[in-house]
Amino acid sequence: MKVLAEGARAAARYRQPELPGAGWYQARLRSSGDCARAVPDVAVDQRQAGKDDLGPRRRAIHRARHAARVEEHRRQAHGFRDRGSQVVRYTLAARVVTPPRARASSLLQSTTWNAAEPLIYELDNTDKPHNLSFSGLWDLPFGAGRKLNISNPVGNAFAGNWRFDWIFTYLSGYPVPWPNLINYCGEWHAAAQDEDHWFNNDKSCYKTFPSFNLRTIPDRFPDIRNPSRPQLNVALEKTFRFTERYRLQFRGELFNVTNTPIRPGPNTNFNSASFGKLTKMQNNFPRVIQFAAKLFF
Repeated sequence: MKVLAEGARAAARYRQPELPGAGWYQARLRSSGDCARAVPDVAVDQRQAGKDDLGPRRRAIHRARHAARVEEHRRQAHGFRDRGSQVVRYTLAARVVTPPRARASSLLQSTTWNAAEPLIYELDNTDKPHNLSFSGLWDLPFGAGRKLNISNPVGNAFAGNWRFDWIFTYLSGYPVPWPNLINYCGEWHAAAQDEDHWFNNDKSCYKTFPSFNLRTIPDRFPDIRNPSRPQLNVALEKTFRFTERYRLQFRGELFNVTNTPIRPGPNTNFNSASFGKLTKMQNNFPRVIQFAAKLFF
């Protein structure tokens, strides 16, 4: 089942063509939900013939995503020519899953699904509540017919009519898996969060549960998440026109301008020496510069 509700408002602002900033403004609010209806998935217990069979296993999982998005579109014009535009998008979302509880058999310690037990309601492992992006393009103001006119044909060919565009993004990190441990200290958050203490990893506070114990702790922390940092990508392009038919488009792109690393989530293995510490890796690419050319004919 998909539900979508959207409202939009657009207002035109009329100004003299020679004034900067003339153009239009549009704001949009969107709220949507995507709910997958639970369908029992019956799978026969995987046992060899001749052994006791506890019957089929029932799995019924509800997954849902609830989101509200706000968008702002803005365009600047000079006369009848566009000079740039910006788009700001922000999404607040929650992705949840409701898997059924499991029941352990006392005979073979096999897991069967207990349909009579209430379902739990928890965050999905792909939940990212905040999604912010700011993108736009800008025709640089120097070149023939622009604010800073370049009358020399050779100078205009190389320095005029460049276009700059960018995209700034920020996404929340995924929820950190919640270790299935007995916490005697009662506090899961680190006193001062850093890469060596992403959550409270004082092992003296914890003890493992007995084997075949029914888990009652949530699968994921709602407020302890994998690292996430803003990212900025920019590009600069220009089209060189040789004739009416032939033209060359040159484009330079710079990804992760600030060279900001995004680290993976912490180690949640209680038996590991790195328990509660961030993995010594980088999830995203370091700064990348690339150039491209496209010939039109």
